[in-house]
Amino acid sequence: MFLVKDPIVGLVEHVAGPDIIDIEIRYSDDLVAVTVSGELDVSNAAWLDDTLHHAIENGAAEVIVDLAALTFMDSAGLSVLEDAHTRLHVSGGTLSILNPTPRVARLLEITGLLSLLSIPQLRKNRATRNDAS
Repeated sequence: MFLVKDPIVGLVEHVAGPDIIDIEIRYSDDLVAVTVSGELDVSNAAWLDDTLHHAIENGAAEVIVDLAALTFMDSAGLSVLEDAHTRLHVSGGTLSILNPTPRVARLLEITGLLSLLSIPQLRKNRATRNDAS
């Protein structure tokens, strides 16, 4: 089951797929906060892509994606985040990633997305490690 909380429609339920991900969306003016929990992979990445695309197309200037409860992400999830970043960047907006788990943070670092995406906690941790060297 895939749940989307939309301020206009209310709670929308998508049943086509495994019950391994939940996406919550909160709107505030031109800011959209998206919380992703569970497993983000090729079987459900299109749902997150659609969610982020909808937010951007409806005028979000800033999108924040909280990954604190994300337990797994594959290359499909990485692609969705990179694509959303590109779409927002072209329109002058920003995509920020909050609270990535250590496993997801390592994946972002290995793939080079850490330097592309706005991830405040990881940049701060990286700077602290470099200063200590």
